Amino acid sequence: MTDIPRTPHATPPEFVLCFDRDYTVDVNPPRDRQAVPLQWVKYFAHSPDTQHIDVWATGNQHLVSEAGIPGIRTAKALWDTVNIPDVEETFDKPHDENGEEISTYKPDRREGLRMIKDIYDPVEGVAPSFVVVDDANLIALESEGWSYYQPWDFVAAIGDNTAEVTVPESHGFCNQPVISNNCTCNTAFEKSFFDPRKFRANRSEI
Repeated sequence: MTDIPRTPHATPPEFVLCFDRDYTVDVNPPRDRQAVPLQWVKYFAHSPDTQHIDVWATGNQHLVSEAGIPGIRTAKALWDTVNIPDVEETFDKPHDENGEEISTYKPDRREGLRMIKDIYDPVEGVAPSFVVVDDANLIALESEGWSYYQPWDFVAAIGDNTAEVTVPESHGFCNQPVISNNCTCNTAFEKSFFDPRKFRANRSEI
């Protein structure tokens, strides 16, 4: 599988999960610590039982193709299309030696997380819980409405059934990247994510 279609949808999620990759997911695990299994990320993103969950890759963007989920490029494009005001202006963008803004600007991790949250936040009737799993210290984002876990703490919370989401013992997802010929998952992988434009359009038709 070389191409995974993007599928915007109009159903507001209950949870938005954002995963770092390196030293967080077990495609590149930390030393002497538990990592989040890739199969869990795939389950959250693609199971028929988790349609109430949106999943994003917010660290190393290789996870986009490995888990079949949207990443920062998709979030930035959606943000630009929706044109949420006053958010991007708060980002500290790089400039060249002439003082001109660099057009290839990419938000850093915290800015990318804020951008994803701001895709959902201004939409009336949409109030998901936001969860980020990352080995980097992002605890400061909890004051902005995020639940933050280091990967080994997220694994423990799933095991203790104290996390916001759950993983069944049997879910049918393997631990191979979706782009790998060794992937044995019997499902159609799509980068599904909430599109506020579709949601607003549906509400206006009621």
